[in-house]
Amino acid sequence: MYRLTQSDTTVHRLTDNAFIPFDGGNRDYQEYLEWLAEGNEPEPYVAPPPPVPQSITRRQCAIELRERTLITPQEALDMTKYGEVPAMVATLLQSMTESDRINAETDFAADTYLRSNALLNQIMTASGASEEDIDDFFRSAEER
Repeated sequence: MYRLTQSDTTVHRLTDNAFIPFDGGNRDYQEYLEWLAEGNEPEPYVAPPPPVPQSITRRQCAIELRERTLITPQEALDMTKYGEVPAMVATLLQSMTESDRINAETDFAADTYLRSNALLNQIMTASGASEEDIDDFFRSAEER
């Protein structure tokens, strides 16, 4: 029914999404104290995930792909140095129209990959990644 918050001066009531200040004169706070006195415990605070970076470098992407064993170390090096498309990405690009494939290869050769890039998202989802997986990929890659 309640969840602790990052602050030590409020609690989150889950039934109506209210944030209740720890104020002895507040009726909602008094109800919370009664609820606690009945032996109940609030859910622990869960920090939100870190924000998703809006871009990563080609180098960060190559290292992340290599760390996830999606490409070989040599492919990661060639991708970083020359913007070469790794085999797993090339396979996905082959199913595109020529125009989309050329655009995707051009985007792939860029120094920076934008999270909002539609072709990048198409390639990632075609490989089985969900939106959350792509966000996690960008978060992890940003740390490299």
